[in-house]
Amino acid sequence: MALIALFGAMLVLMLLRVALPIGVRIEGKPIGKATLSLRERVRLQRTNVYAIGSVLLLGALTGDMPPAVEPFVIVGVVAILCIPVRYVFTDAGVALNRTVFRPWSDFTHFETAPGRITLVPRPGLRPFHIVLGPARCQQVVPTVRRLLPERAPRPSRRFKRLEEAVIR
Repeated sequence: MALIALFGAMLVLMLLRVALPIGVRIEGKPIGKATLSLRERVRLQRTNVYAIGSVLLLGALTGDMPPAVEPFVIVGVVAILCIPVRYVFTDAGVALNRTVFRPWSDFTHFETAPGRITLVPRPGLRPFHIVLGPARCQQVVPTVRRLLPERAPRPSRRFKRLEEAVIR
């Protein structure tokens, strides 16, 4: 019974990432929109999908979960992944499906990586990741560039050490 409650809670948290009963207000005049494909929605929810899959596997291996529950959980995950998701860009900020709206004033600049645009926050705030395919990122970058400066991503410490070893 505890596993069923756990799956219920995991599915609710997964749903709240893309759909709220009462969404946030999106401020400003719309200047762009990016609707996510199924592959991009899976990438956006991959942590939730991995967690649910791991608990499903553990429950099946230990025999603690009734076998009739597994298909319902899988159908729930697929149903949530089928919910349309889009980023809305306005002159005031960026929103994800009326679940999150962040004003541009929260960010200092943005960085790009293959399949991701990261809006880098001011101190004390969290970054906002725009998860898109590599080609779609290149389509969205001009919209974001109109409102934030772009900076090259900083190499990680591991990359710096590797680069120093190769140069020597």
